Order: sequence, then C-alpha cells, then structure tokens
Amino acid sequence: MLLCYGVENAKSVRLEPPVEQIAPSLTRCIQHAPKATAEYKLIATGADGTEVSKSFKVDVAGAAPAAKKTLIVSFAASARSVPAGQQVTLCYQTTNTRSVTLKPNPAGRPLGPKGCVSQPVNKSTEFTLTAQGTDGTQDHESLTVGVQ
Repeated sequence: MLLCYGVENAKSVRLEPPVEQIAPSLTRCIQHAPKATAEYKLIATGADGTEVSKSFKVDVAGAAPAAKKTLIVSFAASARSVPAGQQVTLCYQTTNTRSVTLKPNPAGRPLGPKGCVSQPVNKSTEFTLTAQGTDGTQDHESLTVGVQ
C-alpha cells in the first residue's frame, strides 16, 4: 500500500512508528506493507521548532470487502489559503489512468498521470481532480484554496 503525505514550510518531518526515513515534501508517497492494523502519526517541525501532527489509522484485515478502486494516489496544494491573485500550485499523482482532468483548469491543457499545475486564485476555489481508469472506473478528489 502507499502512505502519502504533504507538508509545506517544514524543516523536518517524521512518521511514528517509523516506516522509513522521510523528508519534507509537498507530495510524496512511500510503499509500506503493515502486517497488522496500526495507528501512525505524521509530525512536521517548522523552522521555529513548532510541531504539528496528524494521526491516521491503517486497518489490515484478512478478507476485507472489495473497496472502491483508488486511481488518485495524492492530490495536494502548495497552500490552503493565499492572498487574492497569488499563484497556488496543485500537485497530483495517479495510477492506472486513461485520463486526468482538473476543474477549474483555465489553461485547458490536458494533464498527464502525475504533475503540478500553478494557477492564480482570486476567490475561495474548490479544485476537483478526476481520474478515469483504464477499465472505465472514476476517482475524484477535491480540495479548497481560500483567499486571505
């Protein structure tokens, strides 16, 4: 399975319990195969020494029901709030996709299976990434960038 994370303005980042050595990144995924259900904590440390953390649980079951096929591996913004007119960078990664679209996408250009797109934000905007799988399935993720 992939464990994905994204941080900004962090001088260091760590995962507890440790899975592997990780570093600050806007979007990064690491391969991990837990043997049992576990709770993890991602801890980011800022330049001033302030720590921010987020916990999440990974359930491991022997015969879990079939889950929705996930095509979007990660989708993150360089900031969740920016001054009006400032650029925000949206980075994403998908797998087993035939097409990837972003709305709104004023440039109107087609997107590859992974990459980053920069756009100015003039008002609070919800961005939606849609991935269509090679088998016709779809996956959607949204995030909102506010204006300060």
